[in-house]
Parts: sequence; structure tokens; C-alpha cells
Amino acid sequence: MSGQPAAASLQGVSCVTGSACTAVGFYVKHNATQTLAEAWNGAHWNGSTWSIQATRKMPRSQLSAVSCPSGTSCTAVGNYEPTPPNGSQLTLAEGWNGSTWMIQPTPNPTRTQSGSLTGLWGVSCTTASSCTAGATFGPTNFTANAGAEYWNGAAWKIQATAQPVAGKHLDAVSCVSAHVCTAVGGSFTKGTNRLLQQPLAEHE
Repeated sequence: MSGQPAAASLQGVSCVTGSACTAVGFYVKHNATQTLAEAWNGAHWNGSTWSIQATRKMPRSQLSAVSCPSGTSCTAVGNYEPTPPNGSQLTLAEGWNGSTWMIQPTPNPTRTQSGSLTGLWGVSCTTASSCTAGATFGPTNFTANAGAEYWNGAAWKIQATAQPVAGKHLDAVSCVSAHVCTAVGGSFTKGTNRLLQQPLAEHE
């Protein structure tokens, strides 16, 4: 990340020990967001031990969450806009192997290709080859579906999720094993002159 960004934000963090953490987010430069990852290694935080890690750049992209099952394995998720930009967003995942961040191709349901809300918002990894991400698949607040994707160490695959009402999103997930996870988020409903949200939780 050369030069001074116009703005930056860290949106997710995962620590494997008290002195080893990875944080992800985005920075804005030339009116476009880019993925950002920083690592902290030190027994005591002194304000200067965070170091930027080079992520794989996708157009107008951001990372929303990260999960590190070990010091040499992290998975971060988020979204990006395709080129040329058309107002849509697609799912994004990157994996850290201890020295390099690499893009992990993620599937997008065909019906959400033009969806402005599509993305992966939360992730939990129990091992380097077992991660579950919470998602939103859909074009608008009121028609989006809560989504989930699973990483088996080689590929991401979409998982079936419960769809009790329209306008759902899963924002965070925690897994205690490869197939025991709980994800939380919300559902949108229309109120009088305002947008209402209700809590949503799903368990695998």
C-alpha cells in the first residue's frame, strides 16, 4: 500500500495467541476500496508492531472477517465489484499460508450476479481445510437470502440455509467442529416510513 490512503478501516480480527493476531479490512485510495490485512507479533502492544501484509487486489474490494486456526493459516472473506463496475458485488475469499495471501475462488448463485448485497461477512475455521462463512445472496434488502459457504481445503461450496422470511443476512459465524456451526445476522421488514430488522440465528 504505497502512499497515504484517503481512509482505512479494520473490520475483523483473529488471534492464535496473546501475541499473534491478524486483522483485515479495507483502505480507500483514488475513490476505490482495496483489501487490507495487518499482522501483529509482539508480547506487548506498543503502537508500532502492526505490519501490513500484501493481499491480492481485486477491483473495489474489502475484507469483512478473518479466522486463523494457526499462525500459518488464515482465511479472510469479503466482497468485490466486477470490472467494469455495474453496482453489483460478488463474494471474495483469501487464504494466508504463513507467507502469502492468495485468492480462493468462491461461488456466486446465478441469480445474485447483479445483487448489490452479495458478499461473505463472517467466517470461522476449525482447521486450515475447514471453514464456514456467513453470507448474503440477493439484489435488495427485502429479497436477499441468508447464505453460507464451506471451504474444504480445496474449494468453496454453497451450503443450503434455512430461509424463514425474505430479506435475510448472516453476518457472523462460529464453528466448534467442521459441521457444528452457529451463524447470526438479521432479517429486514418494512415498517411505517422506516426499515426494520429482526435478529436471525441458524445452527448446523
